[in-house]
Amino acid sequence: MKLEPHPNILIESLRDIGYSFETAVSDIIDNSISAGASEIKISLYIFDGNLTLTVTDNGTGLTRSELLEAMRFGSSDPRLERQSDDLGRFGLGLKTASFSQCRKLTVVSKKEEATSCFCWDLDQIEKHHDWVIDEINDVSNLPKFESMPEHGTLVIWQNIDRIDRKKKADFVKKLESHIGLVFHRFISPIRGLGAKKKTKIFLNGNPISAIDPFCRGFTATQPEPLEELKPGVKMQVFTIPKKEKFPSEVEYKRYALPGGYIRNQGFFLYRANRLIKWGTWFGLHPKSADSQLTRVQLDIDNSNDDEWTIDVKKVFAQLPSDVKSQIALLISSFPLRSRKALVPNLAARKHHAKDSVWKVQTSGNLLSCKLAFESPLVSFFYESLDEEQQENFESLVKIIEDTLPVGTLFNFAQSMSLDFVTPNRSSKEKKVIDDYFEKAFRDD
Repeated sequence: MKLEPHPNILIESLRDIGYSFETAVSDIIDNSISAGASEIKISLYIFDGNLTLTVTDNGTGLTRSELLEAMRFGSSDPRLERQSDDLGRFGLGLKTASFSQCRKLTVVSKKEEATSCFCWDLDQIEKHHDWVIDEINDVSNLPKFESMPEHGTLVIWQNIDRIDRKKKADFVKKLESHIGLVFHRFISPIRGLGAKKKTKIFLNGNPISAIDPFCRGFTATQPEPLEELKPGVKMQVFTIPKKEKFPSEVEYKRYALPGGYIRNQGFFLYRANRLIKWGTWFGLHPKSADSQLTRVQLDIDNSNDDEWTIDVKKVFAQLPSDVKSQIALLISSFPLRSRKALVPNLAARKHHAKDSVWKVQTSGNLLSCKLAFESPLVSFFYESLDEEQQENFESLVKIIEDTLPVGTLFNFAQSMSLDFVTPNRSSKEKKVIDDYFEKAFRDD
């Protein structure tokens, strides 16, 4: 007896497997890199009135039979041994990543002077209630086909329904940052690490720059010796520069990574040179201002997937018990250099910066007060928030600034000969405030 799943129901369920737009595009890039591409071109634009994404590479390409098999759900066995530079695992990435964002997936590939093309259309699967895949013979009108190299593959997402086309620019910006980080070893290989050859990645015609989270290009970066925890597992601890050691504010923010330094401390896990997971202590150490400059490089090869429970999206992993026990013995020493780098001159900076929370501005006979976001006290809190929380905080601050009763306070003080005082605080409240000062100024 056979009990086959309903195709349309199964695929609709797979659409919600948990990909973000950036992780979905990264899965497509994985295939291009595994195919030996030295150049990958990504475009997100409007085609025939609809938001469309294309990924073109100059890899080895696929024959007709190879492409048809690649379009199959579960096209490879995760239990089989793979080449060391193979970034895939389940044979699901191309399909699940694509359908998490779009309803129509078309793949064109050139190999051995032949062109092949197949298309999955979710609306057609739903209409026929069957695994109906279309073979396209005339590919001349497909988006970006005219710019394909002599060999390689073109992936096309059409009918994208999971992102707002009005926010295309925001998605492009976020995607650029994500790719620059996740694939930095391929974009700019590091001696002794990284890909065997350089891969150029373009987004809407612009080259993506590598973002090395360990700031190897800065003299203030402090690397520890590389350690091999077990065969196939290597670790190296880095203390990255504090704010004043960066050449500019732009560079400081760039290497903060989305969410800021406090959020992005901890382990950066690489699988076959591709960044999988980052900004986590795997539950072994709390995130704090003291350890915000500590980033730990952790490398595994693709033969360890089962041990590390790598998921299909390649964004989740867990420490195996033997590795976890080794790291648990060492982890208390990881933040020490971070703490040492942050502490100097703490008392002096704390003393003269307490009054910098507000900026008083005058224009003619007008007076206004604004929160000083550059203040260590404010920036410490602000950088600990995610993007949505930061937007909410900014909105709240604007309301507070616009409603600050400056006039009322001034009139009270003048008419009643009052002096401004800070509220009386209990010893417990004072300790909380002092602790916050201590953390905030270490953070700066």
